[in-house]
Formats: sequence, structure tokens, C-alpha cells
Amino acid sequence: KYFGTDGIRGVFGEELTLDIAYYVGNYLGYSADHGVIVLGRDTRVSGGDLLQKVISGILDTGSSVIDLGVTTTASVAIVLEKVKANYGVMITASHNPPEYNGLKVFNSKGVKLTDIEEIEIEKHIDKKSPFIYENKGKVINASEYTNMYKNFLMQVGGNLSGLTVALDCSNGSASKYAKEIFTALGAECICVNDSLDGALINNNCGALHPNVCQNLVLEHKADIGFSYDG
Repeated sequence: KYFGTDGIRGVFGEELTLDIAYYVGNYLGYSADHGVIVLGRDTRVSGGDLLQKVISGILDTGSSVIDLGVTTTASVAIVLEKVKANYGVMITASHNPPEYNGLKVFNSKGVKLTDIEEIEIEKHIDKKSPFIYENKGKVINASEYTNMYKNFLMQVGGNLSGLTVALDCSNGSASKYAKEIFTALGAECICVNDSLDGALINNNCGALHPNVCQNLVLEHKADIGFSYDG
């Protein structure tokens, strides 16, 4: 009813509401049984409100949250696996326009939930009977986990000295890390659409507009180019 092929996704305030966000967090917190859930979001304007509702739902059950803030989808999966968290939630609508948003939910192994797990969450959304415990969970400082993700990228990235890399960050969450990481690995970076302005996310840029990056590669004679989505 709510989950599609890649989480819950739709126009904010219509197919995806704050109420849905709360109950998704609330079910995951209950299922985690006083465990830990890793959260992140892209730059969309609605992301902050959705994030707070997911957090509220989790904390009501006594489970805790590592809030990575604006970050990439991959970082949520990587951090939750490294800290052995119970679940991860990335608030993003990937390549879709700014008015869309979504909830991507990962299990403890950093992969999507099973159909049965998604159905149980949908039942909880419709039942509208939240799990509320007297002892609330807490929000854990995420700075060390952000550095954990960046260090992981540095370890697997290799030496890129001598390469020129073109980056179209789509004004999405990759804007926060992409140029920094590639530069640290030794590459020369030409970066566009890295404003972190959620109102401009995927606006004539990003994965659905590969010509932006292609033209950048040709203009600067870059060795390789990357087009990110939200």
C-alpha cells in the first residue's frame, strides 16, 4: 500500500506525510527493542521535518538514533553495518524533483527490508496506535560516524593522483562530500551543482541530465565524470 520498489516515495504532503514518517520510525524503534537506528537525509526542503518525525517515532519506543544529517544513502548503510545498528533510514527521493521525498529503510545488514517486514510497517501506519514507552531513547552525536564514513571512502578509493574528475552533484547530498573526497585522494576536481540547496535538487542536473556532466568532461578534458542523484 505504501512501499514501492525502493521504499516509500511520493509528493511530500500527499503520498508521503509526516504521519507516515512518524509511524515508520515508531515501528522500527519498537522492532529494534531499545536498539539503535541510523538516519540520514538529502537536501530536500521537506527532509528536515520528515527526519524529526522519524526520530520522534523512534525515541517514543526507547530506541536511540544516530542522526547523520544531510548525507549520502551509502553512508547510512555503511555506518549502520559498522556500528551493528538495527535499522537505517535514508530520507530521499533520489532522482525525483524537489517536491518529492521518500523513506528508504535498511535492515541490520544494510539492505532493503523483506516484503513481510514492509507489510507489518504498513499495518502499523494504518492502525495508528503508536508504541509509547515511559523511558525515551536518545539522539547520539553523529560526528564520529560521519568521519567513519569519510575514512571508509578514503580507504577504498585508492590513489587518484593525475586524474581530472568532473562532478555533477545535483545540488543533493553528494555535494557535501564528493569534491572533498576526490581531492583528498589526489584528483583534480571540476564540480558543479554542489550548492546543497534542496529547492534546486535535480533541477536540470544530476543523473537524469547526463549531458551536464558529459559537457563538463569534454570542456575540461576530464578523465572521468560522475552524475549524482539526490
